[in-house]
Amino acid sequence: MTIEEFLRARLEEDAQRVDRAKAHGYPAEPYPYEQLVADIRAKARILGNYRWVKGQKDKVPSLPIDQSLGALKEVLHHMAQVYSSHPDYDPMWKL
Repeated sequence: MTIEEFLRARLEEDAQRVDRAKAHGYPAEPYPYEQLVADIRAKARILGNYRWVKGQKDKVPSLPIDQSLGALKEVLHHMAQVYSSHPDYDPMWKL
């Protein structure tokens, strides 16, 4: 599993949690619905920037890219720390 596949899987899990929370009218654990939606947008943006960094600009979705490479590395590093406890996490992804 590549880091991009891993992040996509987490994005899909987040979307499912949002759908469940919205259907039941309560905040998804451990975040409120609004925070979960914001996190999904942030992760989608990170995926777009990740492809851009890999030199695949033509495949980047129509999201504005205004992060510097330094900021992107910082965000990816933070995400790696957050996700490092997940069973699918691969230590080779360490930034």
